[in-house]
Amino acid sequence: MTQLIIPNLFIVGAPKCATSSLFKWLAEHPQICGAGKKEPFFLTDPANPLSRQPNYWKDGVNAYSTLLPSDANNFKCRMEATTHYLFDDKARKVIASLPDAKVLIVLRDPAARVYSSYQYTANNLARLKDLSFAEYIKLAKGRRPLWPKWCSDRGSAFVLERDLEYSNYV
Repeated sequence: MTQLIIPNLFIVGAPKCATSSLFKWLAEHPQICGAGKKEPFFLTDPANPLSRQPNYWKDGVNAYSTLLPSDANNFKCRMEATTHYLFDDKARKVIASLPDAKVLIVLRDPAARVYSSYQYTANNLARLKDLSFAEYIKLAKGRRPLWPKWCSDRGSAFVLERDLEYSNYV
């Protein structure tokens, strides 16, 4: 029988809070094994537009073995990092049910985080169409949809539409 391979260390938090850097640095430690891809969204509710395959809710916990190296159980920590687990009830419940799970939550100054998310989507991803930051904030405050008029990608629009809420850490 094959041994179950699941993470025991989770990096979660709001997007644009340096979780990618933290994931990279920790993965370089000799006792930590990182998932092959940061942000696999494995535990995310399948109804979430950011959800991907494989998915816990569709494929079961055994599918985690496809995201981690086959020797992952030889490491003290098996790490997965998906920021959006912080906001996903289903993901939080699964993590809480794991007996040895440790969670690192990474946050950032809320205003700087929202601006960084906007800049990343506009410049790095080039998914915003003629939308200034001031206009974006007005739309976000009014809970107006960004896709397809202002944002060319549904996943990016989903994140940007929730950025103000994501920054309300309390």
